[in-house]
Amino acid sequence: MWSAAAWNGRIRPRAPHVRIRSELVRTADNKVIRGQTYEAPFTDQVFALQERIALQVLETLQARTESRKHPPRIIPTHNMEAYREYLIGRSLAAVRTDEALKSAIRHYQQATARDSSFAMAYAALATAWVVYPNFWSRTDSSRNLAPSSAVAYAMSEKAAQQALSIDLDLFEARATLAYAKFLITAESGRAIPELEAVVQQAPDDPTIRTWYRHALGAAGREVEALQQSQRAVELDPLAPVGNTILGVDLAATGDTAAALVALRRVVELNPGFAAAYMVLGALLLQRGETAAGAASLCRFLVLRGYDVTRAGVVEAALAGRGSRAEAIEALEGFTRTEWEPEVRLAGFFALLGARGRALDILEAARARRVGDLLFMRYQPFLAPLRREPRFEAIWARDAWH
Repeated sequence: MWSAAAWNGRIRPRAPHVRIRSELVRTADNKVIRGQTYEAPFTDQVFALQERIALQVLETLQARTESRKHPPRIIPTHNMEAYREYLIGRSLAAVRTDEALKSAIRHYQQATARDSSFAMAYAALATAWVVYPNFWSRTDSSRNLAPSSAVAYAMSEKAAQQALSIDLDLFEARATLAYAKFLITAESGRAIPELEAVVQQAPDDPTIRTWYRHALGAAGREVEALQQSQRAVELDPLAPVGNTILGVDLAATGDTAAALVALRRVVELNPGFAAAYMVLGALLLQRGETAAGAASLCRFLVLRGYDVTRAGVVEAALAGRGSRAEAIEALEGFTRTEWEPEVRLAGFFALLGARGRALDILEAARARRVGDLLFMRYQPFLAPLRREPRFEAIWARDAWH
């Protein structure tokens, strides 16, 4: 918040400051147990204020023992311009779109440029790099900061290591480093205990739970993966990523009805979140709801930036009112415009019966080390491929080395 003060009859700017309203609300009856407003200059006094609020809330909850076990971080940086850049990056990164993540990365880079000892900014930069390939536009290479998924993961690894060189106990950096290495090496056996250790250190972080889930899923431990995705959604009930992953895991373990509930929640609250439409559409097709399923799948293509007219051709074929041959040619047009294989396009070829072409795309993604392929095995849109020998070979451990 900004304010001004009068001086000799003139208005002069006053130093920026923040005002925070803290309320502790009992969920059973929405009664405010405790409420207070705090104000402080936007200097490193903000961190002391954060600590005071946290300790007062913990005291109200009679949780002081836990507060000593995990003490608040008081001053991550003395450079408030660096901290401002970090906060802007955090708000942008939460949007999870190509443009927002690119901008978040730039703000984090500005934060670390202003304070090279700002460990939390390096950790946030590492996180942004590791998730970036899941959201960038694969149809316009000029819009991306890295030429491939592998390069983005390497950038994430570098930033996480920098963070840990400053603060060895920073759990966000430890988790991101373990996850980035998993995406680079495909060694779930190594990633699982590393991520499990961080989960024990930070049990209430839904993102780390999700990464732990990915490693478990890649290792074929579907039931444990489901447990982690359920816990991630409990921690962040409205997160589109978490609910989409929960939908995949529920479907993989046979609970399609619950999967549809989770996925419909995502598209209702986040109509621009493309990945949910892909999973939802495949499940609807499996249930015989062809028109709704085809429309949902088409929505994915449009949101990912693919040509609307060609997407309509694909939708018509999936709905049973168009030519599959024309739809496959439309999909081929998409693959020719891509600069890195989009794993989900393989799902479209598979759903249209072009299994060999679908497997070609998956193998090309593996060759390019597209990391999200590691936890795509149980996606419902790849179900038509599961009996193919080439399909299982894609996830063989030695295939990544």
